[in-house]
Amino acid sequence: MRIITDVVRHFKQNWTEELSAKSIAQVCREAGIVWRDTTLNPIVTIQIFFLQILHGNTAIEHLSHLTGMPFTAAAYCRARMRLPLEVLRALLTRCVDELQQETFESARWLGHRVFHVDGSSFSMPDTPQLQAHFGQPGAQKPGCGFPVAHWLVLLHAGTGMITKMLASPLRTHDMSKTVELHPELQAGDLLVADRGFCSYAHLVLLLQ
Repeated sequence: MRIITDVVRHFKQNWTEELSAKSIAQVCREAGIVWRDTTLNPIVTIQIFFLQILHGNTAIEHLSHLTGMPFTAAAYCRARMRLPLEVLRALLTRCVDELQQETFESARWLGHRVFHVDGSSFSMPDTPQLQAHFGQPGAQKPGCGFPVAHWLVLLHAGTGMITKMLASPLRTHDMSKTVELHPELQAGDLLVADRGFCSYAHLVLLLQ
């Protein structure tokens, strides 16, 4: 737990090192985004978004006070909705690539890097598009509840850093997507999982 706390504290204090305006701008340009130099341009919006998360997913109304910038909650929500998912994914990959070499090497078990893989779920806004793609639990009555996604995560055991995550329709078995996480592993790594991941085929794929 102390290691995780230290990583979070370091990231809060030096978060612009991994998410500098230059790095964010490059990812946005690669995604084909064109923007004007406004208060809530994509670069500023992304940095405020991460700041919001790092402060315990603080209320949107608190962000203007936290940042000292003049914007409304509605304006921030509209700016955040304009951010393409591919940009956030690319930034996550960059952060992991920059941080993992030092942190992963310093938190080994008997010489091995250790990772956990597990499945979970999360809900999301109730829109027709999300309902159609992700579905919702069968126990909920039609027209009630929210769409729910299946979430598969690979995280580094020593630091708690999520290195890869996959969101799929709710009725997706963990094993059907696990192979997409294998490229994150190296020879000699130790993967810890529950019995839902224990099959001959999975073991063979890992050995390969």
